[in-house]
Amino acid sequence: MTYIESALFDFVKSIFTRGIRTLKSPRFLPYTSVLLIIVLFSTIATFLSQIVPNYNISADFIDLILYVELSAAIAFVFTGMLLGRSNAKIQLPVIFSIIIGTSLTMYLKLIIIDNTYALVAVAIFYILWIGITTFSTFSLFRDLFGSNIFGTILFLGKQEDDGRPLFSGIGWILAILNFSLGLLLLKEAPTTALVFTSYVIMFFALIAVIPLFNFQKKNDVFFSVLNAFYMFSTIKVILLVFRVMTATAGETSFWDSIFSMFIALYAVQGAAVKGVKIAKKSTDMTLEEQLMDEAKGLGLMDTISKIFSDRGIILIILGVLLGYHSMQVQASFNRQNLFSNVSILSGSDIVILGYEFSVLISLFIFTACILLFPIVPKFRAYANPEVKRIPWAPEYDDLKLMLAGIKTGDVEWKADAAKLAMGLAKDTLKAKLGIKTNREGRIQETLDKLMRKKK
Repeated sequence: MTYIESALFDFVKSIFTRGIRTLKSPRFLPYTSVLLIIVLFSTIATFLSQIVPNYNISADFIDLILYVELSAAIAFVFTGMLLGRSNAKIQLPVIFSIIIGTSLTMYLKLIIIDNTYALVAVAIFYILWIGITTFSTFSLFRDLFGSNIFGTILFLGKQEDDGRPLFSGIGWILAILNFSLGLLLLKEAPTTALVFTSYVIMFFALIAVIPLFNFQKKNDVFFSVLNAFYMFSTIKVILLVFRVMTATAGETSFWDSIFSMFIALYAVQGAAVKGVKIAKKSTDMTLEEQLMDEAKGLGLMDTISKIFSDRGIILIILGVLLGYHSMQVQASFNRQNLFSNVSILSGSDIVILGYEFSVLISLFIFTACILLFPIVPKFRAYANPEVKRIPWAPEYDDLKLMLAGIKTGDVEWKADAAKLAMGLAKDTLKAKLGIKTNREGRIQETLDKLMRKKK
């Protein structure tokens, strides 16, 4: 793999490994086990109903699946918010009591209740999870661009006084595309909510071009993160417009589920950075893992963890994820029409509601970041991480000429490379003896010499 592929792979792998390690640690394994049992139960039932011929599941059994998963979601969130600082001996009995009591109450209809109330709760969990994933996506890009390895590769050859965001050309194209899609949606929008969303999309496109004008001369990491976040938000805009234009209905996509699992692991490992003793010692962590530890110091997660504790936050995250999964399960059982009876949907399907909320919260995050960045030092320090610059990196055009010359054989490089290797070896020895060296200057001198040969 290339350097950039390897760096990206390490970043993603560190999220998966640390998230899974956290969930299977002794502190969280009981909660993880409860979640997995419930998710596997509902997922297998859904799978059998769709794959096995003539395998019919009764409506009462589907209701039971809904009630159990929804009750578990309520139990996790309630326990995380009110008993987050307690231990498992207190939390687990409360969780099981809520799951059993609420499930039986809804299934046996011991109070005046019907599916509509349950589906309203599911819809609320669905919207909450979209909010969590949207906020987490910004933090994810911040950590990715601020990575000591990936960030250095991305900004290789970029001058410190160049404030243009990375991929600003793509940003312009997507802003124009989104504005056009907003106009198209405004023309075809069948509901008042979609009319409002159309204006949100167009306004978002106008706001998103502000960093692209290069008013700023530095802080390019922050504006690159914003630009990447906007590009990711475009996916939701395209999916929303496509769904409205084609009158598509049904469940959310498989990729939504995969991304939700990834974000859940990212949020879990972020919440547990300070509260969970991961098996590997800090000295055994990869460079990427150590970087992610440092990145959490100024995040919003620290402030929230002081209120609920890391255990409480993780229980809330798992609960909302369960509620989101229950919506996917019910949609997979072709019960999408049930959600249309929920008043907050205003006649729209629940997936469109999710896209609308995602675009709206993305606009809020983007606008808030632009306003907070110049006036809140702590946010500025978090949102604009320092990237290791390589001052001796040549300009791209010069590097391109040099590499072309090496490829055609016009530039003799082996002797210079051997001399450089010997010089760096001497510098290493001097450094061990406490003698000052200038390795970067030596590398830059060699590169300049090679580029002069081509010129």
